[in-house]
Amino acid sequence: MAIFFAAFALRYVVLVERADDPFFTALGIDSRDYHEAALRHVGGEATTAPYFHPPLYVWFMSAIYYVFGAVPAKVQFVQALIGAASCVLTFVIARRAFVTPAIAWIAAGITCFHGTLIYYDGQVLPGSLDVFLQLGALGALLAAGPQRGQVCLWIGGVFLALGAIHRGDALLMAPV
Repeated sequence: MAIFFAAFALRYVVLVERADDPFFTALGIDSRDYHEAALRHVGGEATTAPYFHPPLYVWFMSAIYYVFGAVPAKVQFVQALIGAASCVLTFVIARRAFVTPAIAWIAAGITCFHGTLIYYDGQVLPGSLDVFLQLGALGALLAAGPQRGQVCLWIGGVFLALGAIHRGDALLMAPV
């Protein structure tokens, strides 16, 4: 919980501090594409055209817009939560992979304070969801064992499938 709250507090402070910055609040080209596609999706406009971007991020934004309103800042807030959860997943993965608990704390700390991750958690772009899905797949697969193997493998497969819908190169992890 300490990792989650520290990571979320940092991301939230960045969101609040940059709320009036026009370079932060203005949507770039890709962000605007995702935003407009999510608005069309929430508005019920069906498209038969192929997706220019992978569809999961548009669906993710559409769900947030449908529940909380079509405001990009709501997406940024949810991504801050997802970024904090990614820090926790990093800790869990490192704790399972390494004997020394200090390595898990260091890995979580690096993830928590990594500037690029914090930056992309505050952008209306799919990077933070991508990190979360990849870490979720890896964490679930590492947790598989004799006691809960089938359930963890199934959860890992769901994360991997969502990651593939989100970004096709996630399938490179499937053979591993």
